[in-house]
Amino acid sequence: MAECKRRSRINSQFATLRTILPNLIKVNKASVLEETIRCVKELTNTVSRLKETYGGGRLECVFPAGADKLRIGSCEGKGQEVVKVVFSCDDKRKLLSDVARAVRSVKGKVVRAEMVTMGGRTKCVLWVQGINGNDELKMLRRVLNALTEKPNMTRTSSKPKLTL
Repeated sequence: MAECKRRSRINSQFATLRTILPNLIKVNKASVLEETIRCVKELTNTVSRLKETYGGGRLECVFPAGADKLRIGSCEGKGQEVVKVVFSCDDKRKLLSDVARAVRSVKGKVVRAEMVTMGGRTKCVLWVQGINGNDELKMLRRVLNALTEKPNMTRTSSKPKLTL
């Protein structure tokens, strides 16, 4: 009985691998294991290349963070004052147009943008010109916070209403 459970568990795991392996042609166990090993090696090489490219173990600076984050700081850009905006948030429809509208609302202009989307999360790095003074900086932070924060789910009633 224990052996039957063990074999059933192994077969279940092979079935899971068959569904998630992208280039599986044959479905026998040897082919599944071979393709799994190939994929793991390929992913390991990709991670190594990314670490070389983006500085050691600092991959979190390249990929979206798991929590909503917003950082704004000043930097020099081709002789003009530029504000660097970095944020991570859930990926959503019209995110870029909403961000552009928010930047325009404080009379800023995006001069450069980098964006990474992965696993339903987005990380944006924007370089914005035209933000002068602390008041405009605070306003930019406020409008971007409103875009990137998850909406508060408030319940109006303790019991859900059912309609038949």
